Order: sequence, then structure tokens, then C-alpha cells
Amino acid sequence: MIQATEYFSDETDLSTEAACASCLYSLKWPNGFVCPQCRHSRAYTITSRRLPLFECANCRLQVSLTTGTIMEGSRTSLVKWFAAIRLMSRQDRGISAAALSGLLKVTYKTAWTMLHRIRTVMAEEELAVPLEGRVAIHDDSYARPLYNPSVIPHARETRLIVGATLSEAGEPERMTVQTIKQEHLYYQRVTREAIEWFKESRMDCNARLVYCPINFYVSPRHKKILPVMKDARQWLNTTFHGIGKKYLQTYLLEFCCRANLALASIPAFPAICRICASSPVPHRFPPLHWAS
Repeated sequence: MIQATEYFSDETDLSTEAACASCLYSLKWPNGFVCPQCRHSRAYTITSRRLPLFECANCRLQVSLTTGTIMEGSRTSLVKWFAAIRLMSRQDRGISAAALSGLLKVTYKTAWTMLHRIRTVMAEEELAVPLEGRVAIHDDSYARPLYNPSVIPHARETRLIVGATLSEAGEPERMTVQTIKQEHLYYQRVTREAIEWFKESRMDCNARLVYCPINFYVSPRHKKILPVMKDARQWLNTTFHGIGKKYLQTYLLEFCCRANLALASIPAFPAICRICASSPVPHRFPPLHWAS
């Protein structure tokens, strides 16, 4: 029978399949086994497979250790999965699929799929938590050429709204970045509809906008308050050498997930492991993007 680990941190030894299985068990069922069908708390363990199978003592439903997690259906070892999550949780730069492929000795396709599963559930976690309280926003862009005298946006440019919940002292407590729908743009200018759409989709109904210089000059004081896009742009260009429009929103939300954990002083690796252990495989991995 797998024993749940009492404490899980960034230093937890996950070098063996048994250790990873114990950690995944504790993340999946922190208070002990619970049948997803009848909620019974007792199960028999079937150990004839690579990973244990749990059979509910009441309804006889058989549940795999990876069922309902991003690892479901994967033949990759748990050791490599937890290694990928650990590498991806690094606040400084995360990791690319090419680099992960070399480190874990897996194909590029496997590495990309692993990272995309992790990235997508991190993005969905971010989308589920709106900005609350006092909120500041401003517009920004990604992939805009340094010299572009035309008023028509460049084909690769994506317009964005950056937002943050501010403390009473004016410091960011939670940040997000959202791409803007093409119909919410008039040439390079962000329309009022885009602001209303951001408020409806990314802000709590009781949140209050206290700073909103859309289409206007952003003072250095407020750029210091909302530095997320500057850091995200550097991360995208350094780690991945740039990202196209299709998956840009997902990558930005991955960055925000790590940034918000850091703002809350929550260790990233255990937190992201819990997200991965409680989130099923995203259906066909739809890109979380809105810009076209």
C-alpha cells in the first residue's frame, strides 16, 4: 500500500518511481483514498501493473493513481514527470521543450506534450482566479518591431492588457496579462469594448479600477508597479526565442502563475504539482488565446 508523504517541498527526493508515486498519492488524496464515484474511503490495492490500481471496497470501481491528473494515459515515468514540473517551476526562466528533451532523454514530441499539459493547467488555474480589490491596468504589446512608423499594427504584433490587484501601499498582489481580440482593436488603439471585456472576463464583479491609462502614456512610477510584461517579454525571447500568436496567451498565463506564486511567497514546485495532480488532461490541449 502506498503511504502518503507527510510533507512535500521543493527539496523532496523524487529520484525513484516509488517516491514519486507516494507524492502523487498525497497530492491526489491528501486525506486518504476517496472513490470518485461513491466517495467511499476504503480501497484494495492492485500491484500487478507499473503503477498501482485502487479498487473501491464499496462499488468496485478501479482507479489508477494517474486518473484525473495531467499524467493520465502517459507512458512516461513519474520520475520524468516530476522532473519536468520541477524544471518548469523555476521562476527565472522555466524550460523549453528542446532543453527538456535533452535533459530527460525523451523525444521532442514527448517533451512538448508534457510541458504543454503542465502549461495549460497552470493557465486554466490562473483564469479561474479573477483580480479583486483595487485594480490597475494598462495596454502593452508583444512582438512589435522597434521601428514601425506605420499606424497599422505589424502582422506579428499582439496587443495586450496588463492588470494587477494593488495593495493599500500600491504594490502588486496579483497580476495577469490578456491578449485582446482583434474586433476590440481600432488600428493600434484599444477600444472601450476591450476594457469592458477585460473587466468582465478577468476582474471580480466587486473589483474597482483605480488606474487605467489605456492608449495613453504610462508613467515610470506605474511601470514599476506593473513590470510583468517587461519580465515576460524577456522570458519568452530568452527561453523560447519568441512565441507566435497561437499559444501566446497560454505562455503568458504560465508566467503569471509563477509570478503570482512568488508574490504570495508560495513555493512554486509544490503548488504546481498540486495543480497538475488535481487537473485532468486538457481536452485536445486547446490553445488559450483570443487574439487573431
